[in-house]
Amino acid sequence: MAGPAQQQPQSIVIPPGEGRQTYESTALAWKIQNLETTLDGTLKSVTGPAALRITRRAGSLNAGDVAAAGAPTTQYWNTGRPHSIFHAGLQSGSASILLYRFGSKLYRFLGSHGGSAAPADEVILTGLSDPAVPLYPDQYVTMNGQVIWTNGVDRAQIITYDGTAGDLGYSKKPSAPQVFHPAKPSFEQSFLYFPNAWGYSWPGRIGTPGDILAGREGALLAGRWYYYVQYEDSYGNLSAFSARSEAVQLSSNQADPFSGATDKKDVSNQEGSEIDDLTRRFLLKTAGDAPPQTAAVHVYRTPDTFHVDATPRFLARIPGKSQVVFDDNYSDTELSDPWKPTVDVPIFRVACAHQGRLIIGNIPGDTGLVRRSEPGFAGTFGEAEFVYPDTSGSEITALASHGGLLLAFTESCVYSLSDFANPTPLTRGIGCTAPRSIQSLRNGTLVWLGRDGFYGMTMTGAVTRVSAAIDKVMRREINRSMLRLAVSTVDAETGEYRCALTPAGSIYNRLLMCFDGTFWRRLDMGIHFADLTTTDDWRQYVVGIGTDVEKESDVTLTDGTGTELDFSRVFVLGHETKDYAPPSRQVVYRSAWMKSSADGLTPTNVRSMYIGLLDAWNGTATIRIYRNGSWKRHVAMDDLRLIGPDDGSAIVTDIAGAAVIGAASAHEPRLYWREVPVDIRNANSWAFEVVIEGEPLRDLGRIHIAAFAFDISLASGGSPRGRVPRRNDQ
Repeated sequence: MAGPAQQQPQSIVIPPGEGRQTYESTALAWKIQNLETTLDGTLKSVTGPAALRITRRAGSLNAGDVAAAGAPTTQYWNTGRPHSIFHAGLQSGSASILLYRFGSKLYRFLGSHGGSAAPADEVILTGLSDPAVPLYPDQYVTMNGQVIWTNGVDRAQIITYDGTAGDLGYSKKPSAPQVFHPAKPSFEQSFLYFPNAWGYSWPGRIGTPGDILAGREGALLAGRWYYYVQYEDSYGNLSAFSARSEAVQLSSNQADPFSGATDKKDVSNQEGSEIDDLTRRFLLKTAGDAPPQTAAVHVYRTPDTFHVDATPRFLARIPGKSQVVFDDNYSDTELSDPWKPTVDVPIFRVACAHQGRLIIGNIPGDTGLVRRSEPGFAGTFGEAEFVYPDTSGSEITALASHGGLLLAFTESCVYSLSDFANPTPLTRGIGCTAPRSIQSLRNGTLVWLGRDGFYGMTMTGAVTRVSAAIDKVMRREINRSMLRLAVSTVDAETGEYRCALTPAGSIYNRLLMCFDGTFWRRLDMGIHFADLTTTDDWRQYVVGIGTDVEKESDVTLTDGTGTELDFSRVFVLGHETKDYAPPSRQVVYRSAWMKSSADGLTPTNVRSMYIGLLDAWNGTATIRIYRNGSWKRHVAMDDLRLIGPDDGSAIVTDIAGAAVIGAASAHEPRLYWREVPVDIRNANSWAFEVVIEGEPLRDLGRIHIAAFAFDISLASGGSPRGRVPRRNDQ
């Protein structure tokens, strides 16, 4: 070991992110777990989470079941499988709504405060599909002051600020209307009656006049018409059109043709009648009442198909949902705009809002299809408003609106649909695997998860790989078969992107990879996060829905049913309460492999390391030292104190883990240093690790790291020949 004269303390600012490059200098750490970056650029232990105060009455167990199962007595849990959570500020921010789904029910949070008298949250949807492993996670889209929800299996729902939920548009076209029209008398009676005397025989204005229009010379030409109906809901969404009605028709007729008739049944008293006196009007009836969400029924009619065309045109809007009986006495010239054919709202798995339209994709049975709604109407889809971004029909895995661009993703490509009819590929070999992984950072970069890592798109449309530093983590430590269920959010307070992934060998999204735009770190709090969201209000909470994986899972009822239960919760990250104890967890800072030179040829002696800390907790952490690329411990010490010496300041007694409520005083944390003996000789590389083995019951520990410094010298005067073995050395 070099002597003090040769020894130079080397200070290293803590790398706030992970990286595992073999021949790089120590720019990144190997592993940072359950630590977060502060505004000062330091790292401190994450806090929480807290349990949102929903009542257990949101679940299905009664008091007897709870006792029999050995279920937790603490409030704020649900026995249903966690699926999704979403928060939105509606009505220009004046209304706040938090939605979450356990099992087959979708709830609206009512802000209860716990306790036996607390009201259960409002159930706004029931009977939803509840698969153990969904094909895709639930989707939520905010548009026009409402929330649109879909799970890709059940009908999509539109939800208002007060929790009112209803079907998005219509999934079934109306039945063809029943129609009535004038008719010819039978052959035996034809000499007594004029041509349109039977059936729905009333004077009217429908029909195509002959060349002579005035008085007794007026003529009515034979014609044929068809009707269609369409539903309109309370949001203005329109259904697909009904099938075409039976034909209604008029026979050719002459005004005043009966002056010579003598039978009392004829119309000889109409001598001098004009063309408007002829019977030419129709009656329409719909097939019963319309669906419950209907606000009006639209009636469309063709012009005279014998003389004009067969394009249906708007005729009337009839408010209400009761059966329509409509007496039609409108000429073809009074018909309005031609129809724009629409389609039923399909089941869809991915969606986004773009320029006032709802964009949907991945239709079961037609997974490569993308449709867009009419502007301002999320539940109205024009028949011609669709596109296949990938000409081979590859499955659409995600949709997003970014910087004025409409983006459609497959697993291997990204397409721009800004020119909806002409998709433009932006990438080849880069796509999106998880639709809920897409988020926008503060700088405008769009981040998403692909098959082999995370990617980012700038506001200019440039796509870059943002997860190169953690490539080895993504390849070796992640369950790739569960990537599509990854979920994410952006912490509004810090601007950090957080994506929950499933570790290798697991089925739970318990590993959160966090990205601040430059560096990556990770959270693993022993909790499965089925979904994440950030509240769209002044609180800016990061909220997740999930399960205490290790602490409260698979409890079996003792009533003979053998029912296994998952005790699920809504969690508020970064906050703590006394009524919920998070699962045990590790806090880890593991350095990358450090070398005296970038190529690792120069041998190194390390005498001591110094850890710069800020007062955090009256407890200890473990230090582990490693050498020569092996993660077999070289040295281990479990007595690193996480608070500085008292020095008469009373800080030790006022710190977390020792403070007495009502007696302790607040203070700014101090920076202090602790020396750790290393005693590594002649090593080509070395690394260290700081670990807190957190225990439950709120004793999770705290650490606040500011910097590291080392006493380092070259073992052989800097000569690489003293370190590199010969070709055949053992």
